[in-house]
Amino acid sequence: MANNAPTGPIRVDEVSSLGQRWYVLIIMMLVYTISIADRYVLSTLLGPISKELNLTDTETAWLGLPLALFYVTMGIPLSWLCDRTNRRNLLAASVAVWSLMTAITGYTRGYIDLLLARVGVGIGEAGGTPACNSIIADYFPADRRSMAMCLDITWVARRFLCVGRARYHFGAYHHGND
Repeated sequence: MANNAPTGPIRVDEVSSLGQRWYVLIIMMLVYTISIADRYVLSTLLGPISKELNLTDTETAWLGLPLALFYVTMGIPLSWLCDRTNRRNLLAASVAVWSLMTAITGYTRGYIDLLLARVGVGIGEAGGTPACNSIIADYFPADRRSMAMCLDITWVARRFLCVGRARYHFGAYHHGND
């Protein structure tokens, strides 16, 4: 009976084609794009939201803290979980949680509701980054992984530029500063 088990480590390029790798990278870049949009949608609409909910300047200033605090805090245990579970499922759950919590943000009627919704967005997004990075590492061999990560990071920079432009145009439109 012949033993056909591999004798050494399985190379990434043996289990995925170049097309599959690029497909996965593009999907991960789109996930990051959604993450950035969900993260910054509140700051883009902060003026109208503050007005509608009758928030004080202090309450408005504190709205960014829950997302940042829980994103940073939950990133460590979710990274640990990512190393021990199915990364695809963790990524899907993270996207579902942050998307649901972003939608709930739109239905809040007060300051505490809004804060709690932003906590949920932070927790959901905290699982997305480690899962995306790990999935990219799964699909790209070591000698090509840095290029894939670099493309993803530069994509982040381009998104920030686009978000900034959108915020400028949206703010100018709503404040009458054409």
